[in-house]
Amino acid sequence: MTALRLEALIGDPRDLPSLPALVLELMATLEQANISIGQLADKIMLDQALAARTLRLANSPFYGMTARVVTIEQAITILGMSTVRMLVTAVSMTTAFGRDGDAAFDADRFWRKAIATAICAKNLAPLFDRIPATAFVAGLLHGIGELVIATRCPDDHAAILAYRTAMDCLQRDAELAVLGFQQSAVGAALLQHWRFPPAIISAVAHQDNPPPDDALAVTVHLANILAHALDIIGDIAEAVPQVNDAAWARLSLEPAALSFLLDNTRLEYNSICQVLAP
Repeated sequence: MTALRLEALIGDPRDLPSLPALVLELMATLEQANISIGQLADKIMLDQALAARTLRLANSPFYGMTARVVTIEQAITILGMSTVRMLVTAVSMTTAFGRDGDAAFDADRFWRKAIATAICAKNLAPLFDRIPATAFVAGLLHGIGELVIATRCPDDHAAILAYRTAMDCLQRDAELAVLGFQQSAVGAALLQHWRFPPAIISAVAHQDNPPPDDALAVTVHLANILAHALDIIGDIAEAVPQVNDAAWARLSLEPAALSFLLDNTRLEYNSICQVLAP
């Protein structure tokens, strides 16, 4: 019964949302160190809103530029190819998805949480020998299954939220009670349909209880925990997910180093959210 319900929720692949073309192109270059700045700049300039946000980020206080950045090529040079690819992915995803669904689905809150997790994942990635851009995308999309549930089955999503509130439990426990499976399974199926790299699919599928040898899943799991610990989402109703002991042991950060990472994440989160604002 669970498999049938999950299949019905995913439905015909033709009915699933399409990934923005530019994101598809970036997925193919996430782990490439050398791609053309000019080619990426040309693609960004085709989208006026995206170009404006790229320049806004380059000129944000977080990067401390003394002279104003006025061209996309300058912005890419200052921010770095990896940061620009992450920004483009975030802008494309947040503008393309999440504006429909049941009345209880707060798209802005959903993407704020996604961005916070993405930035935490990016900052944690070097500690687990992962590529920051890949970790950012995995963190950004870790909850994409909830978006599918909210937009395709709004009554079920409303029931999940009501159960969570009534039982004062974790979101994933409410999903299991109402649907018989968790949003992570839906998200992994969607990313497979989008032909994302297997490592990102695995990280989304195993975000709650990551296998110790899946470094990207461990990174996303811890990023989600730390994003809640930062309390920058403002969702007082949602409980902090339970940390996987083995994953936490792998982090092995001194308190001062962890505090620095969290402070830097908060500053970067504020900058990114200002850029993504309309």
